[in-house]
Amino acid sequence: MSPNFIIGFILSFIVAGLAYRKKSLTLSGMISAILLGTIVYGYGHWIFYVFMMFFFMSSLVIRKIVTVLYPSAHKTLTTHQRKHEARTWVQVLANGGLLGLISFYYSIAPSNLVVFVAALSMAASTSDTWASEIGILSNQKPKSLIRRQEMETGLSGGVTQLGLWASLGGSALISFIFGIFLLFTKGFNPEYLLATLLCLIGGFSGSLVDSILGEFFQAKYKTLKSEIIEVSGSSTDALIHGLRWVDNNLVNFLSNLAVVGSFSFVMLWTQWL
Repeated sequence: MSPNFIIGFILSFIVAGLAYRKKSLTLSGMISAILLGTIVYGYGHWIFYVFMMFFFMSSLVIRKIVTVLYPSAHKTLTTHQRKHEARTWVQVLANGGLLGLISFYYSIAPSNLVVFVAALSMAASTSDTWASEIGILSNQKPKSLIRRQEMETGLSGGVTQLGLWASLGGSALISFIFGIFLLFTKGFNPEYLLATLLCLIGGFSGSLVDSILGEFFQAKYKTLKSEIIEVSGSSTDALIHGLRWVDNNLVNFLSNLAVVGSFSFVMLWTQWL
């Protein structure tokens, strides 16, 4: 067994274990995070693990800050979406599962393009997560991205200016790390700057695609109290929009997959890497 798998397991065990103790991950979330981290570090380039850690840690920090400083805003989010504070294995894989597959592919066919794809995947996940966690603080009423109709705060598909800026910031974080990696490992090249910019745009686009899919396809229910929710907790909840089997986790995964596929094609066409 490669030492990288052992290193990946130890690092992931420490990080996921601490997150579990802080109640940021459920037990299943912790186990899946350890397995995912081991796969990413074992099969992929070490920078893949850095991308993942910056996504994971920044998301946890932002959520904790919002929870402590703006408890009423975070309560609104959890009320509408009925989310647990701790992330489950489904949420871990929805945001990082594709990176695990990319890491495995890198072990078979390593290239700069695969590094770009890994960065893009995490940029999209970070972009969407930052938008969700920070966007709820906006004083504006969220609007659907396509139909421009006002929506309840916390429901998928709604965007605000603050959320869009947060989304751009999340993508910029991972793209910056990707750009620095290229600079120090490959040297300066104008085409690498273009690749970094494409990663930024692609990551930001991931959040937009997520909003569009959430707006049109994600299931939304009405409770007996006329509350609009996205996760049904009772047989009395009536489906009023979307497809019953499409939830936020599936939307996250599909939007990530769509962006990675489309922007990888662009990168192949431009041959910037």
